[in-house]
Amino acid sequence: MGGKITSIIILNLNGKAHLDRCLTSVGGYTATPYELIVIDNGSTDGSPEYLRGVEANNLTVVENPENLGPSARVQGMALAQGDYVLFLDNDTWVTSSWLERLIGHMGNDPSIGLMGPSTNYIDGQQMIPGVKYEDIAELADIAAIMATNFAGVLQPSIRMVGFCLCIRRAVIDKIGGLDSRFGKYGFEDDDFAWRSVLAGFDSYIARDVFIHHTGNQGSVGGGLDYPKLVREAWDKFHAKWGLPADMDFYGYLGGGYNLIPDRPFDPDLDYVALPDLAEVEPLITRRDTWRWG
Repeated sequence: MGGKITSIIILNLNGKAHLDRCLTSVGGYTATPYELIVIDNGSTDGSPEYLRGVEANNLTVVENPENLGPSARVQGMALAQGDYVLFLDNDTWVTSSWLERLIGHMGNDPSIGLMGPSTNYIDGQQMIPGVKYEDIAELADIAAIMATNFAGVLQPSIRMVGFCLCIRRAVIDKIGGLDSRFGKYGFEDDDFAWRSVLAGFDSYIARDVFIHHTGNQGSVGGGLDYPKLVREAWDKFHAKWGLPADMDFYGYLGGGYNLIPDRPFDPDLDYVALPDLAEVEPLITRRDTWRWG
């Protein structure tokens, strides 16, 4: 493989319709080399059958017999061959030159470990309030305006959300993968971002990249009790990082994410090993021979 490769990891749970649109957008709007790794978390809506036969290049499919939650992304991280690894939710729609800009910014500054785009729907600083569009054409127009008006604008942010998160390979080499203790929904990405900061990497929002995010589709297609799962994940995150006893989830979103401990990176506390490839290989149901262009 020549040049920089990005490994795009998409997690899916009963999201066939969203997944089809997501893969279509990636194929249509990504001009830089990439591989796709889709982790299916026990879907029963025909997603596995769709993935085995969908027309897509450089696609690896992992099929879990049950829902392992967002930490199943570590299976993709173990398989990833790219210089960059990118988490992408299945209910996203990417826009023109999205990936080229993300990795272009990161390529210009080796201190950047994590980078994400702006979007229409998310908790936190990456959301652009009040942005409205009715169809893909209007989304494309908004993305083009953002790309022009905010060209090169990077906003520092300790909190990075995994709906679309680009990770430098060196970050994974140092801190490993996602911590599975947070369960089926939430805070594994916050934890990963904090560990990356402790390891000495910077993180930014690229304000010249805007993609669509539908949001909360794990609770819809997967039949999950989203509020309950997030509360449970918050309790575990709160305890792991020793946050103030009176801080609740909303206090954290309001600025508590800046309370990252002032200490050096500790491999015993902050490194999470990726799964052994021997554990993942038997779950692969499709692996394309690499080709690009």
